Amino acid sequence: MLHDSEGEVRLRVGTTADGDPNMLLLFEGILQSSRGWVEIGNVYNELTFGFRTTTDEVRISIWGDDPRQSERILVQCPDMVDLTGIESRREDAEVTDVSEPRRAAQRMEEAARQLAHSVRDLDSPSDSHPILGSLLDAQRSIEQILRQLADWHRSTSAGTHFSEGHDESTLGIMTAVTELDLAVQQADGLQETIARAYGGNGVVRWFDNTDTEED
Repeated sequence: MLHDSEGEVRLRVGTTADGDPNMLLLFEGILQSSRGWVEIGNVYNELTFGFRTTTDEVRISIWGDDPRQSERILVQCPDMVDLTGIESRREDAEVTDVSEPRRAAQRMEEAARQLAHSVRDLDSPSDSHPILGSLLDAQRSIEQILRQLADWHRSTSAGTHFSEGHDESTLGIMTAVTELDLAVQQADGLQETIARAYGGNGVVRWFDNTDTEED
């Protein structure tokens, strides 16, 4: 995709083609995805959409109104199950209804991915302190989420939440509870580590203008 500065591009993502005779098939093939996740970005590596799929071998067709510089693009993926727009026109996208906890988790995943891209080079070094502070707050929330998920798994019962008499389901619940309890402990340790990094960063006299020299 082009960047906004290069002109507006209307992007649509769906499971089927719309049959527009003006759209040309630009790509058709299978993408390998180790975690059932596909991302769409522009030429500046800024993410626009992400969606989950039912398989790791993802069937993709890309349609456009111009093979050189399309103003309208359709990404067709029959294996798509969840579509998440990062800066999107949701009315132009086919979005699967999901629960609020799941949607909140997707928003957190998007924000973390955007932050991972943006902190590779900080224009203002002093920004590192509030960023670490936000990460510390986020880690506290992650610890709480893991603890609540562990408690929820512990409270589930066969025949109500999962198949009764299915040994793999019972073993899966037991494994999830054990590993989530461990994750809570590890999250607590990571929170303390980030807090120490936050404290150390806070005493640094940063130059937001890296050309500045101290008198």
